[in-house]
Amino acid sequence: MERKEESKETESALVQELVKLQQWQSLLGILLQIRPQAKEMDIALVYEAMNCVIIEIFSFYNRICNRVARVLTGIYAAEKVEAAMALEILQKASQQREQLALYLNFCRKIGVFNESKFPEVEQIPKKDIQKLERIVSGVSENQATVVKTTEPKEEQEEPKRVLKTIITETWEVFDEDPDSNGIGFSNIPGKTTVGQNPSAAPLKFPPNTHGQKYDFPDLISFL
Repeated sequence: MERKEESKETESALVQELVKLQQWQSLLGILLQIRPQAKEMDIALVYEAMNCVIIEIFSFYNRICNRVARVLTGIYAAEKVEAAMALEILQKASQQREQLALYLNFCRKIGVFNESKFPEVEQIPKKDIQKLERIVSGVSENQATVVKTTEPKEEQEEPKRVLKTIITETWEVFDEDPDSNGIGFSNIPGKTTVGQNPSAAPLKFPPNTHGQKYDFPDLISFL
């Protein structure tokens, strides 16, 4: 119940903001209609009056833009009714921006202010209008924008090869790696040299010149 009441209060506050924006836009439309009609307008009093009008116009327009920016932060989660009202306000603001630019151009031509003092007019982002149009029409963000992404298929990891090690007192013998052509032998612990497959080439030993007897390691007993 409390959540429903909070949502209703939020919706009513949002509607009040939107109604206030509509009222300000109506006042801005009236201000944009103010312009001198006499042929002889080169009068200091006319210039002073038009300066006051321009200041008031920009005050209203900036107030509308700031209030629109604040309303848009919560309008995307609102109902379609509020979104439709906000869409009308944004469209009206976009039209009034063009009217304001024409009005300032007219004031510049009659000499109210020169080019150096020509103020900039803020523009309503088109993406905000498009988002509200999708909300009102019931099109979700995912349906409005379809992005195709092609990701490369992950290659299957090769199964880890497990190499068995047989250690004797002075030799280390490693099982043959299926991806290599030889077995590593070394008489230094922790160091391995890669040679040819012993089945393909016989082991060579230095010639026995002094009649010294070599003791070969018994590898069979350790298998």
